[in-house]
Amino acid sequence: MAIEEHDAQETRCPRLGDFVPFQYCRGCGDPFCHFIISCWAVRLDIGQFLADHFTPEQIQRGLTRPPGGRLQKILDTCARYRPE
Repeated sequence: MAIEEHDAQETRCPRLGDFVPFQYCRGCGDPFCHFIISCWAVRLDIGQFLADHFTPEQIQRGLTRPPGGRLQKILDTCARYRPE
């Protein structure tokens, strides 16, 4: 299965509160969103997809929640995109 095969499918994102394509989920984290299994398990064989396209180390890293809460994430995002 190609990594782009499911990119056009959409689901509701619990982080953003709106619908997003699978392409966003597989690219928005390190290396993918840590919610990817809970969001996509009913729509596709996400375990097999991860095993086919990521190393065990990448999967472990991707499923580990990043430190800090929601406010910290917002502040970090603002800091990254602040004009110099």
